[in-house]
Amino acid sequence: MAVSECFARSSTTAQPIDHAEVLRADCRALGLLYGAVPQIRRYAAVIDPGRSPAEALEVAHQVMCAVPYGHRKVAAAIGARHPAWSALVEAAANTAAALESGRHFSELPSEVGQPLPCGKLRFEILGHLGSGGSADVMVARDRLLTPKLDAVAIKFSRLAGPSGYERLRDEAERTASARHPCAVSVLDVGIASAGIGYIAFERVRGAPLTMHLAAESEFTPEHACCAVAELADAIAQVHAQGFAHGDISLANTLLDDDGRLRLVDFGFGGPATQDARAWDCACLAALLEVLLVGCAAPLALKDGEIEETPYAGRLPWSPALRASALRVSRRTRSAQSDMHSYARELRQAVERARMIRLALVVSMAVAVIGALVLLLGSASTA
Repeated sequence: MAVSECFARSSTTAQPIDHAEVLRADCRALGLLYGAVPQIRRYAAVIDPGRSPAEALEVAHQVMCAVPYGHRKVAAAIGARHPAWSALVEAAANTAAALESGRHFSELPSEVGQPLPCGKLRFEILGHLGSGGSADVMVARDRLLTPKLDAVAIKFSRLAGPSGYERLRDEAERTASARHPCAVSVLDVGIASAGIGYIAFERVRGAPLTMHLAAESEFTPEHACCAVAELADAIAQVHAQGFAHGDISLANTLLDDDGRLRLVDFGFGGPATQDARAWDCACLAALLEVLLVGCAAPLALKDGEIEETPYAGRLPWSPALRASALRVSRRTRSAQSDMHSYARELRQAVERARMIRLALVVSMAVAVIGALVLLLGSASTA
């Protein structure tokens, strides 16, 4: 894998190994090649923060780079799991938060939307939520529909050329094409100011999967399979409307407060060709693999060399379901498939696991009852 290959290449040269650069390359490879998120537990066995603070701080910074916001909250969760890393992770979180707060939003308007009878525009911008690429997402209040202060998310995008607004409208149409609990409602789309367009969405109460994985949150196989199967239903509706998402990833998938996955950011979408639908399905299968495994395999030292170890994780529940779902996902990634078939196979795997679990419980109950009957019979004869 990435880091072992980097160390192997470095060991064949006379130049000293730059461990920080190797770790940086490994973190980049996790995101680019595997769609995974760097986690402290991948590196904890090979990096001692006390002896190698520079390398440890580099890893901490890379973990925080995968977190779009809420850096200090994620740092607190990591520190509880890895006390030796707590100070470095907190320092990296403070740096990321400072960089985020230093962004300038003065070019963005304080309100957008249709004018209301009171003379103000519909959406009042309240603060910054997250950023990525050429877009910023702000929290807003809808003065028309709800008294809640932060029920709306406004995505501001830099419009590249005269066709930029058409692309933004297409994105809004793709986003609104699914009528499903996993979808996100679109409230408005328009031009905020010269060169800047916006889409107003309902605000999802939750966080991107990148944040959950960076904080090393764990998903039971049953929750992961059921949530992904439900999300596949929503994407199938988008495909039926003639659109594809084109960028299904951990960063674009939110876990809401009800435990449901919500898909956002249709900016890279396009027509739902057969290849585009198959690509969406393969990306969703890869996403489930990451949730089932938890992260890329941990690193370990063996005979002075760094190598990956099989990931055992700390998920004792339904190991058979995890193995079955991984087989389904890997088969889906290797051959063109569709969302309906993928969702059906995941639900069948969950049902088989539930039946096996029920059969085990019943058999154990029967064995216990049988043992009690024998004991009572022995006592009565005595």
